Amino acid sequence: SGNDTAAGAPTPGGGAGRGKTMDLTELFQLLRAYSLVPQLLTKSEVATCFRKANEDHRHSESADTSISELDFREFVDCMARLQRLSDLRGHLLKDPLMDAAATMIQARVRGLAKRKELKKKSDKKRRPEEDWAAFGRQGSESKQNFNGEELNQIKMMQNRIRINQDKKKQEQKTALRRLTSVSSNKQPGAKKAKAITGKTHKSGGMIGLVQRRLMEVFDSAQDAFAWIDNDGNDTLTKNEFVRGMQRLGVETNMEKLSGSIVADGLVDVIEFLRTFSWSDVDDVDAAVAEAKLMKKHKKTLIATRLAAAKEKARASKAEG
Repeated sequence: SGNDTAAGAPTPGGGAGRGKTMDLTELFQLLRAYSLVPQLLTKSEVATCFRKANEDHRHSESADTSISELDFREFVDCMARLQRLSDLRGHLLKDPLMDAAATMIQARVRGLAKRKELKKKSDKKRRPEEDWAAFGRQGSESKQNFNGEELNQIKMMQNRIRINQDKKKQEQKTALRRLTSVSSNKQPGAKKAKAITGKTHKSGGMIGLVQRRLMEVFDSAQDAFAWIDNDGNDTLTKNEFVRGMQRLGVETNMEKLSGSIVADGLVDVIEFLRTFSWSDVDDVDAAVAEAKLMKKHKKTLIATRLAAAKEKARASKAEG
């Protein structure tokens, strides 16, 4: 009905001067208006249904003769095909096991492709050049590993993974943008949240030793806290703190160090930053939230810096 039509969505017969027909561009606009493309359907799938609807009704008496436009009967047929496809896709998107299944299938497909490539290279080294063409023809005649229905399922599940990955990326960008806007939109003269004043400790003491290693590996003390805080509850137990120092390769009396930092058995993010932060932190909550958000993206960088810091410490120890 007219009341149910999405804003800006074209209807069959909306083309000026063409009569009651719809072309492929208008069909894309209609499906985008209802958030069906690209969330549930790809452009190629829509184009395929458009073409098949045209082909199936080409010889009927009431059908139009144009293969680039749909009359009403062809439009109904095309939408029925798309509905069947979107219903199946929607069912797959709601299944929580589909992520794991799709990942396993992708791994299998990539593994098969990799093994074929390696086998081809290996056989090419062993086979004479004159036999290679015949072997290639032989291989091309072999059956596919998946039939048509399985390939369609794989494509749909891969599309699901891409959609979920895009959603996660968008959520991360939104969260980071929100953090940035909150810190930049504060009213002049407004009272700031808990602030930390950074300071650099002397390298001779235990605190200075730990701080120096943190500065070698992390961009900030809040990045270090997010890296050590595995459960993400903004509090470090004595065991968490000791394990973090051991992973960092800090060589000192752990019992004495943990006793001075985690005296009551727990250390929260405020205490950690007041002890180890070498730069000022205006808003602790926003800084820690951003550190958690960027933790995954900095994983490789942190691992590289940590390996270099440990190697440097070993070399210095050997020279001493």
